[in-house]
Amino acid sequence: MALKINVGFSEKLGQPDYGSVGASCNLECELDAELLFRDPERFGQRVQDLYAACTQAVHDELTRRRLPSANGHTPAQN
Repeated sequence: MALKINVGFSEKLGQPDYGSVGASCNLECELDAELLFRDPERFGQRVQDLYAACTQAVHDELTRRRLPSANGHTPAQN
């Protein structure tokens, strides 16, 4: 029997003049439900891998969407 896992990550960054830019990522994955009982450590690692993929995708998107400052430089990331 399959077990559906849904993970997500979102982040919002402030921009000049009270603006903001945000991005989110949600993933759904099916895993063998027996994995939860047979190998909980491996199950946990799979979930962590999904979160890591979401986090990286959000950070990459925010990096692409950053607005340059008045002097032409991109603000430092928090």
